[in-house]
Amino acid sequence: MRYLINILTGLLLLLVHRAFSWDTPRPAVPGQFPFQVSFEWHNLPISPIRHLCGGAILTEFWIISSGYCLTRVQVGILYIKLGRHDIAADDAAVQTHQIIKTVVNPKYPGAQEFRSFVPHDLALVKVAPVITFNSRIQPLKLPKKNTLFKSQRLEYNMVMSGWGSTAYLIIENHPTVLMTVQLPIISNKVCVTSLNQFYHNMHLDETQMCTRPINGAISACIGDYGGPLIQYNADNVPILIGIQSWGTANCNQNHVPPVYTRVSSHIKWIKETLKANE
Repeated sequence: MRYLINILTGLLLLLVHRAFSWDTPRPAVPGQFPFQVSFEWHNLPISPIRHLCGGAILTEFWIISSGYCLTRVQVGILYIKLGRHDIAADDAAVQTHQIIKTVVNPKYPGAQEFRSFVPHDLALVKVAPVITFNSRIQPLKLPKKNTLFKSQRLEYNMVMSGWGSTAYLIIENHPTVLMTVQLPIISNKVCVTSLNQFYHNMHLDETQMCTRPINGAISACIGDYGGPLIQYNADNVPILIGIQSWGTANCNQNHVPPVYTRVSSHIKWIKETLKANE
């Protein structure tokens, strides 16, 4: 009887944690993340149009995402939608843009790199026509070069958004509306220690970063790749801190922390690429 009570108590505490903790995903308000974009893939003529990856607006011509997202599509059409909230039903605020140029970070080793957690996973995408900014579509500011997080306190000051799976089982469960979750940063030392419990002798680069092992709550997952991790500054302005780069299946079950490309480590490459392709 006591064993059964302990099980029920544990389940109740887990439900309370998921219902009230900061690391519980919740639907975003339409327009809350006006920099968020959706990469859509259409493999004509046999497959439906579907959301593939996330990204963020940098300028009226450029989107930032992950190298993985831009190199994984070998056939079909990949295009970008801005101002989206519900990916199952576009509204009048949504803009659709074609990709006219893709620049993948030359240091990105590709998704088949098995000795590390795939550093330098960044890509810049030039779109047409020019992006029209409004209340639902806005650019995101870059951080200062080589900004590092000095505090390792578990503060829920990082914000992730996307349409990634929220399932706790191996079967994916993708929401149609944009979701958001607040997460704390963890040090790379803590992160790689946790990762190496499952992926032995793998390297985590200093140009990467992690959010906390979610302890039974939701992690970044399939569908979030390429999407932004932001932090609000003292003036409540969102700053692009990370691009979601690496995760593991089942994303929300084994407490393995998600890995992001640290944007501040790539400011020089980003600015040089934008200038060279004006």
